[in-house]
Amino acid sequence: QDKQKCPATLRFDRCSLGPSFCRSIAKGIMQRYDNMNTNTPQNPQPLSLSLCGNSDIADAGVAALAAAVRGSKAAATSALFRELDLSACGVGDAGAEALALALESHPACFDRLVLSHNKISDDGAGSIGNALAETTLKKSPSMILEIDGNK
Repeated sequence: QDKQKCPATLRFDRCSLGPSFCRSIAKGIMQRYDNMNTNTPQNPQPLSLSLCGNSDIADAGVAALAAAVRGSKAAATSALFRELDLSACGVGDAGAEALALALESHPACFDRLVLSHNKISDDGAGSIGNALAETTLKKSPSMILEIDGNK
């Protein structure tokens, strides 16, 4: 199976998905980028993954996705996600911290990260802000972060 034939856009909005789905898709993302045919000169195009409105994903699901980013060799040099939409997914400060760690280890991993309408407080937003200030904006100055509508 050719891993580059994976669709570039995946939408799973409001499908009652939870952390186990995120663990499964995280495995697929890692395989897509890291187990490619060695004859392939470049990584596949970044994914657009929308999980909007799946409130059961919460911190555990986001942590699984962030771990896939941190564990990916490809994320060190290029964006894995054109867009990762986690709006209204029940993400709290622990999920924000997991994403901040992913941003710190792989600053160019996201072109656009959407975290609107979650449960992220000042602490979680601060973690992401610090990660952006320390690394991401220096290596990926065009990254877009949407974090409106949180607590």
